[in-house]
Amino acid sequence: MKYALISLLLSLVVLSGAIWVNFCILQEYLEADRKTQVLFSLRELLAYSFKYYFLFGSLISGVLLIISFRRNENQKMRIAASVFLLLSVSSVVLRIWTWFL
Repeated sequence: MKYALISLLLSLVVLSGAIWVNFCILQEYLEADRKTQVLFSLRELLAYSFKYYFLFGSLISGVLLIISFRRNENQKMRIAASVFLLLSVSSVVLRIWTWFL
């Protein structure tokens, strides 16, 4: 159960970090003038490219989850860790901040 729990906690850390970065991007977009908003995807790519480093945490979480499946740990914990791993990866890759416009 310990590998699934560590994977779950690591996925929660990655998820919260990715949500925080997306919130910062949204705030910067709302404060920008109209000309800056037109080319904001380029600004996002240059200024917030560090958000893809969160994928390393998701990779480690995925490896721990695979170990958890091989050791046949608690099924509910493995399912929860799997769901949060998918959420954390998608929150990094997808541009969630555009959903709030």
